[in-house]
Amino acid sequence: MDNGEILLEAIGEISDQLILEAEKEPGHKNRSFIRNLIAACLALCFVVLPVNAEMRTGYISNLLAPFYGGARTEIVDSIGVPVGASVTVGDYTLTADAVIGDRYNIAIVYSLTHVDGKMLPEGLRFDKWSDSGLRGGSGGGSMSHSLSSDGKTLFITEQWTSTERLFRIRRNVTKRFENLVIWKKGQEEEPLVQEGVWELKFTVRYRDTTKTVPVKNISVTGGDGAEYTIQKMELSPVGLHLKMVGTPVRNDDHSLEMYKGFTVQLHLRDGRYMEVKDGNLGGGGKLEKGKFKWRYGAMFDTPVTLEEIQSVVVCGTEIPVE
Repeated sequence: MDNGEILLEAIGEISDQLILEAEKEPGHKNRSFIRNLIAACLALCFVVLPVNAEMRTGYISNLLAPFYGGARTEIVDSIGVPVGASVTVGDYTLTADAVIGDRYNIAIVYSLTHVDGKMLPEGLRFDKWSDSGLRGGSGGGSMSHSLSSDGKTLFITEQWTSTERLFRIRRNVTKRFENLVIWKKGQEEEPLVQEGVWELKFTVRYRDTTKTVPVKNISVTGGDGAEYTIQKMELSPVGLHLKMVGTPVRNDDHSLEMYKGFTVQLHLRDGRYMEVKDGNLGGGGKLEKGKFKWRYGAMFDTPVTLEEIQSVVVCGTEIPVE
């Protein structure tokens, strides 16, 4: 980055087709490969059919309940996908249950249980976690925890909104969780419950329902007086992405001021307005040029079909969704 170029980012608290390669050998071995492939496809059918049946009865929305609750079951069931990757270390089993997302947003729900089905202690947490292959570019996200009503399952929900497109080529993800401890606010040392590394490897697959909304360089003004020109808008049932250029805010705390001054709502066709509460706004450029490039992204608290959205309201300016 040049000396005259700066990067700003305000982060809100919030989470292509997979390339498959098959090697073919010459001669009669190809026929063996084809027979094996047919057998694999038949086996896959037996696996897929029960899942599809369960999806029609709310299976996916049940898996994603820790993230969305019981909201909009019909949408969640149509675009959410089960994962089912699982690993056990010591007395604890971690499972990646389900994933939902779009071109820029992703949410994954995990569950932690004791191998003997015992109740889990309050405040149980992983001390560290990391991933590879998931996040593209910068952005904002969160990791939240909730204990089931019977106290036997700890649900961990991860959400990430990226400034760049996710999974341009590969969709293979590796997640690492380390050392189970008891977390309590204000304590200096966290007691160790189970030492070890829980590593999950899985392929992220979900249907990308993102649509481009026609915009013609629409100008909006944030609450802090900053001006933005929207060049591209991408919308899905789970989130929103904006590509913009705009003037930089000239004060010492410009990133925080800019985030607070940028507001987004969904105007639904039934007349209601849905506030988009959690999002991230980031950008950068050269001050002497007077214009920065900006990206805004958000994942909705509740999914909504595109047919229900009449317009997107950005900083008070209504943009029709046609």
